[in-house]
Amino acid sequence: MTSIDKKIPSYVRFAIAGLSGGGASFISHPFDLVKYRMQLSGKGGSEKIHKTSVHAVYNIASQEGILAIYNGLSASVFRQLTLTMTRLGLYSVIVDKYTAADGTPPPITVQILTGLLSGAVGAFVGNPADIALVRMSSDGAYPPEKRRKYKHVFNAISRIINEEGASALLTGVKPAMLRCMVLNVTQIVLYKNTKIILLRTGAFHDNLLLHIICSIWTAMISSIATAPIDITKTRIMSMKMIDGKPEYSNMVDVWMKIIKQEGFFSLWKGITPTFARTLPNNFAIFIFLEIFTKAYKTIVLGDKSNTGF
Repeated sequence: MTSIDKKIPSYVRFAIAGLSGGGASFISHPFDLVKYRMQLSGKGGSEKIHKTSVHAVYNIASQEGILAIYNGLSASVFRQLTLTMTRLGLYSVIVDKYTAADGTPPPITVQILTGLLSGAVGAFVGNPADIALVRMSSDGAYPPEKRRKYKHVFNAISRIINEEGASALLTGVKPAMLRCMVLNVTQIVLYKNTKIILLRTGAFHDNLLLHIICSIWTAMISSIATAPIDITKTRIMSMKMIDGKPEYSNMVDVWMKIIKQEGFFSLWKGITPTFARTLPNNFAIFIFLEIFTKAYKTIVLGDKSNTGF
């Protein structure tokens, strides 16, 4: 059997991506929640409730209970099973299609375009879960009388449809798609190519150490690149109506108001919990991807090359 015959089926690629993302959500969710709270703190030039990430954790634990750091977990898992499964699965399937029989990956331009496309599609598919996650995780930042109090992700989605209309499930979809497009390039494309470059030096083997190094590098770059888009997504998805009008009209409106009222570098507000969240999330997703991919290749395809994702 040739290497091209041993390619992993598309449905398996999607399953591996979903399982990897779902598993990672249990590790990364508390960091996500802190990130959302930090991004909303000081909104509109008001006093910052959370001065630092540690201060945010202390405030949440003391005011809402220690288990509050897992508020919105069901939305986090569902988001990974929709958004991450789509963006990682679709990327892998398309790249597989253009990978040569000897295993040579497609040109970097093809990988980048694939990352952009799969990121946009993944964000669109996962937006209902994403908006539920943002609202459930940030609910505790509001006074009790203004909280939405969603019970779980499906309760959140059904209430959004009933109270705001089905189109509300696409609230913030543009910044979500832009963020995911940038994320795919700075996370997946960068991870795979960094791994290839390091392997070619002969100083590394395709093992856990290499996966950790690549995960740290991509976590740093993707956190910096996506932060200004991520805060826009959070503000739009969590916004409320004021005198019958939404707080923000579009992404540019969010950026302009943040810069004017909170300062330019507030676009990177929450960068510490973002990186703290991205790092273990990268570890978990990529290590799960490597393990599941290697296991399928070895057990099902009989491929002894010991190559993973």
